[in-house]
Amino acid sequence: MVDADGRSRGCGTVLFSTTREAAKAIQLFNESFLLGRQIEVTARQPRRRAAERRQSAIGERESARAAGTEATRREKGGGGEWWLFP
Repeated sequence: MVDADGRSRGCGTVLFSTTREAAKAIQLFNESFLLGRQIEVTARQPRRRAAERRQSAIGERESARAAGTEATRREKGGGGEWWLFP
């Protein structure tokens, strides 16, 4: 991705040992300038593991089935899938 000037927007991830260290970095560096560009420093929640996402999806389908709003799985081109609700 590039900004309006055609320069790379850039992206980075920094891991901290404690939440206190992370909060301090956010406080010190968010909206500061680096190499003439304003940067944004925010906290990010860790992604759920694939197994947790699958289990959540299974639970949602079972709830929909119990409520009588079960979705029908349909394959779509490109290897993806979508769900059709009644």
